[in-house]
Amino acid sequence: MSYVPPAHTLKRRGFLFGAASAGLAGGLSGAVSTGQAQAQNAALPLSAWRDLDRALKGGKLMLLGSTGYTTYSRPFNLAYDAKRPAGIVFCTNNDDVAAALKWCADKPIAPAARSGGHSYAGYSLTDGLMICTRGILNTSYDAAKKQIWVAGGALNADIQKVLRDENVAITHGSCPSMGAAGFLLGGGMGFGMRNWGVAADQMLEAEVVLASGDVIRAKPGMKLDSDLLWATRGGGGGNFGIATGFLMKTAPVGELTAFKIQWSFEREKHLEVAALLLDKLTYAPNGFGCRIALKSRPKDTPKDAVAIEMTGQFAGSEAGVRALLSPYIEIDAPSSFEVLSEGYWKGQDFLADATEANRFHERSAFLEGGLGHSALEKASRYLASWPMPSGQGGAELRFFQTGGAVNNADHETCFVHRETQWLMDIGVTWTADASITQIDDIVAWQNSFQSIMKAYGNGASYQNF
Repeated sequence: MSYVPPAHTLKRRGFLFGAASAGLAGGLSGAVSTGQAQAQNAALPLSAWRDLDRALKGGKLMLLGSTGYTTYSRPFNLAYDAKRPAGIVFCTNNDDVAAALKWCADKPIAPAARSGGHSYAGYSLTDGLMICTRGILNTSYDAAKKQIWVAGGALNADIQKVLRDENVAITHGSCPSMGAAGFLLGGGMGFGMRNWGVAADQMLEAEVVLASGDVIRAKPGMKLDSDLLWATRGGGGGNFGIATGFLMKTAPVGELTAFKIQWSFEREKHLEVAALLLDKLTYAPNGFGCRIALKSRPKDTPKDAVAIEMTGQFAGSEAGVRALLSPYIEIDAPSSFEVLSEGYWKGQDFLADATEANRFHERSAFLEGGLGHSALEKASRYLASWPMPSGQGGAELRFFQTGGAVNNADHETCFVHRETQWLMDIGVTWTADASITQIDDIVAWQNSFQSIMKAYGNGASYQNF
């Protein structure tokens, strides 16, 4: 699963290109029980936990049984729900973060950073000390400079509230409960990235607490600061320190049309539609961004079920959207076509993906172009072989449109995916009553699917997935 480029390309950017994709290995392994968290807790004397509690400057320590422990230890991806920390430090400032890191350095206990808890692969979980930044909430907007300070504990909904009031934006995700820090540190992909670049491209400065407890405001200038800023722009969360804030430039927003389109299996032309969408939309204006999802189709799936779901936005009119999409609509009329043209922020409300916590696993690959009909036929056969009955989880082959401004950054960042047009993602979900054998079958099916589809990619994965 790891990818290491040839030795002659192992520059600063190339090294992290390989390291980031290698970090995605490991899937669903490593979950520990609450009992193991209790054992880790008990391995330290009570006096050690009291020392940590006394060192905090506004934050609070939560141990198993404390108020708030269950809320802040529960992951968004419930595939890792058995993993619980020995303790949680709920931080409200840099001093709390520094105190927690220094305490861990003196103890046989490993830290993990968490903001929103949406880490798809469970990297914000630990059986050691969880350093939670959700109490750092000093997000603010500077109207004169048109810049926003994004607090390390801010959620997507928090920053959107501030940006909405000013009618400006940064590249952001669509899930309101997602943590801004993890999103930004991994690059930050969203519907606006073809217009403005990934979110990391809009990052001007980053405040980071290093493992030593020192706080650095990483910005252009001194070499250490410049290198840390470079790494923070897309290097992934938890690698270089714990980020507690970001200074971001914003962009004005205006006319926008948001859309949701569905095609059913009814006319059996969905593969033709998907192939053309992936090919032709590569050349869409930068103000157009979308996600295309092909759905799994167990044997008992009715013909009027959704085969393709397309969601996105266009910095323009509804007429402009319909003109762009008319060739595909003529091939196969959608079973559903919703549009909203009431400005940028009403559009974001329309597109908001308020997904609840779930059990899932993702496998991704960047594409430098579209996929032909032959590749999509292979994908369709896999989607039709989904191993679980209808209603017991599901699978999607998703394509997130990249390109545009993403491929034209005017500065160096650690986000290396600059020559792509789509991010392909195989996502699977399962229900709480799935057995271990069924989960193993689902992941084996996903791995087999990925082994076929990755041949069409460039060898890289998205670190945030």
